[in-house]
Amino acid sequence: MIDGHESAAAEMQLTAQTTDLHFAPAGAVVRPMERFAEQLEVRLVVEVEFPALTIGRLEAAERRRGAADLEDAAWRARGEAVAWLVGRRLGGGITAELLARLGGAPDDRPLLDTLLMLAPALVQCAAAMSEAWPLAFRANPSVVAMGGLTDSCYMWRRDGALDRARAAEGNRSPWRP
Repeated sequence: MIDGHESAAAEMQLTAQTTDLHFAPAGAVVRPMERFAEQLEVRLVVEVEFPALTIGRLEAAERRRGAADLEDAAWRARGEAVAWLVGRRLGGGITAELLARLGGAPDDRPLLDTLLMLAPALVQCAAAMSEAWPLAFRANPSVVAMGGLTDSCYMWRRDGALDRARAAEGNRSPWRP
């Protein structure tokens, strides 16, 4: 799960948590917790600064727990594994850098999988900041007031499904003359 909100002017906080649940062998009719074997959770809190989309602050933690320590399992800080991301842009190229830095460490895979979801989630959560966009466009015409930038996400990619659908309907594509 990922959610975001405008935490301050020109800043968005993204909070992510992934949970990987493993089941134990059990009979056909048992109470649900009798199937519980282990749970792995990763939690991130990320401050993204606009308009550059740079990571200003990042906290990461993970927790593994089983039936025996379900109530007492502690969160383990993972700040050392992600500290290099502070100051980086959460945009084009971040996936390759994440894969290069964390992709070779199997123990970091859950953390990597959660981090890989941040950039796409940022695009979806940016609507929380959309009220100021038309005003920004008036002051600076190079700022896009509405809609996505070319190749900014899956839906706005050049010659993608949305671009072709708009062309088929006779709507002028922002990428075609």
